[in-house]
Formats: sequence, C-alpha cells, structure tokens
Amino acid sequence: QDMYERWPFFHSTLDLIQMVLAKADGRVAEYYDSRLVDSLPMRELGLLIRQELEDTIKVILEVTKQSNLLEFDPVVNRSIQ
Repeated sequence: QDMYERWPFFHSTLDLIQMVLAKADGRVAEYYDSRLVDSLPMRELGLLIRQELEDTIKVILEVTKQSNLLEFDPVVNRSIQ
C-alpha cells in the first residue's frame, strides 16, 4: 500500500493491471471449460487459473484500498462493463 501511494510508477502499473483484470471474466472461462474441455487435468488447470484470477483481484483491491476494481476511474469502468 505504501508503494502504491508513494511511487507513481507502481501506482500506474497497478492501475493498468486493474483494467486487465476488470476485462477478465472467470464465468466465461468456466463456461468454455464446461463446453470445450474434456480432459480432467485441463479442467483442473482452468479451475486453478480462475482461482488465481480471484486471488489477484483480492490483492489488488487490498493494496489500492478499493472495494471494486476501477473504483478510481468510473468512466473506464463503465466502458468495459
């Protein structure tokens, strides 16, 4: 949190990461897995990746002190919703 607040480069980097994360949708990935993936190991990999996505979002929200991604930029948030 200290780096996010005091270091502009880190702040900008996390803001860009937020935009990427806001565009990701684990529900869509899960749907594709259920329809297209017939291998159990590959489905487990998809589950792991979706969990990593959720964990990453939680950490970003904690570091940026937000309750939702892109809370700081509602215009961008609306444009990708």
